[in-house]
Amino acid sequence: VQAGRHPDADALAARHEGAAAHAYGPASEEALHWTEVRADLAMFAGDPVRSCRAWLTVAEARLGAG
Repeated sequence: VQAGRHPDADALAARHEGAAAHAYGPASEEALHWTEVRADLAMFAGDPVRSCRAWLTVAEARLGAG
């Protein structure tokens, strides 16, 4: 991220997110953690829309879980 390699950082986080979703389920804390990481990375990359969408995904999953 510090080097400005935002797409690389997001791709790495997306791989971890996918692996966690596959292993534990898409609404698991493990998968949602990586969604949160991707939301932060999007903000660092100057993409507030993508960041907000990721945060909304996390919120919907957590609200749905009760």
